[in-house]
Amino acid sequence: MPEKPNQQGTADQWFTVGGHDLQSAKLLFEQQGPTDTITVLIQQAAEKYLKGYLLARGWKLKKTHDLELLVAEAAKLDKAFEQFLDLARTLSGYYLRNRYPHGYSSVCAIMPELAQHVNVHNFLFAAKISIAPIR
Repeated sequence: MPEKPNQQGTADQWFTVGGHDLQSAKLLFEQQGPTDTITVLIQQAAEKYLKGYLLARGWKLKKTHDLELLVAEAAKLDKAFEQFLDLARTLSGYYLRNRYPHGYSSVCAIMPELAQHVNVHNFLFAAKISIAPIR
């Protein structure tokens, strides 16, 4: 009887697809692409890297986009992850607002395009710093 395929994927698979999201976010940023899409890609990259990190340590995959939850799980294994809780909350908030049409207008009303651009630059920098130790 054939072995059941691993539904969770391997940590390296999660790191690979997370890397693609981060690379895409960087390319869009450099081309002054839409900041709502860039923040979603950054959130997705962080989510995938965190899931890869956790899966490599025996964690059972959960269907969630909540970075705060994932960072809290990672912090149980390594307290250094606690420093990323605020970033996780912020990115999760942007993800929810920017991922779906009903949230789009509220974000644009709160943050002018220039402020979004600066924030996205900060998120890209923070993502690179926070992802480095995971791999």
